[in-house]
Formats: sequence, structure tokens, C-alpha cells
Amino acid sequence: SASYLDRTTTSVAQPDLKAEDLKLFPNPATETVTLVLEQAEVSFVDLVLRDVQGRAVWLQSVPTPQGRLEYHFSAADLPSGFYYLQVHSEGSAVPITQKLIVQ
Repeated sequence: SASYLDRTTTSVAQPDLKAEDLKLFPNPATETVTLVLEQAEVSFVDLVLRDVQGRAVWLQSVPTPQGRLEYHFSAADLPSGFYYLQVHSEGSAVPITQKLIVQ
């Protein structure tokens, strides 16, 4: 006869960031871009701005105090075009990504 083991799974992983918690404005941008990340239950995030070819054009590691991040960066020196901002967090396998248009 078969015997079954009752398993209880306990997760200790950090909660994944959600795309709806990320705000990026103004978009399209010409100068300063503001990034707001709500409910960031991690101690820091890595921000990577990629061009349409996937090349990283900018990288910054930023602390997230009190679970909320408001971060400003300049788009003034970026060539006009489409970019993708990726937010990587500790313990999250998949970054959240948002399109940014620079004019």
C-alpha cells in the first residue's frame, strides 16, 4: 500500500514587486524623470535603463526606505527614443519593466 506524506510549505522569499506599484513620469520625458515604487518590501532595488537593443545605458542601486521609493534621474543627456526601465529586487527572479520615451 502507498503511504502519503503531508507536507506544509512555508515560503520565506521576498514578495515580488508588482508592475502596478511602479510609476514613471513624465512619460514622454525631456529632462527629469521621477520613479515612484510603492510597497517595496525590500531594502534596495537595482534600476537598469536599457535601449531598444537591450544595452544597459544606465545602472543605479538605490535603497528603499520605509518600503517606498521616490527617485529622480535625468533624461536630458539621453538620445531621443524608446527605453525600458527595469527594476530588480533582492529575492525576485523577474524584474518589473516599464517603457520610457525620451523626446
